[in-house]
Amino acid sequence: MSVAAVVTYRPGSEGTSYLPVATEDAFRRTWLPLAEAAGLEIVPRFADGLVVDRAQDAVLGAELARLRADLAGRPDLEHVRVRAGLLAALVQEVAARRNDVVELYIG
Repeated sequence: MSVAAVVTYRPGSEGTSYLPVATEDAFRRTWLPLAEAAGLEIVPRFADGLVVDRAQDAVLGAELARLRADLAGRPDLEHVRVRAGLLAALVQEVAARRNDVVELYIG
């Protein structure tokens, strides 16, 4: 299993996009402890799956920015920082296009 972001767009738009985030094991061993240590609230919920609503877009973007900042200078965790950056970019794109988005699911 894996943790991924799936964006479903309204009919006549792009369809669906998929962004792999981490394997389930890597998420539980690496992402989850980092997110909990940073006091993040939304990122840990990826473990069980989460539909991100419009009201959570900015908070999730800030959490991912915080996670990336915490990982700066940690070459052993650069892969997590990169994936968090890709996810942050996707969340930002979804936030800008919410009228075209049916659902953003991360889990």
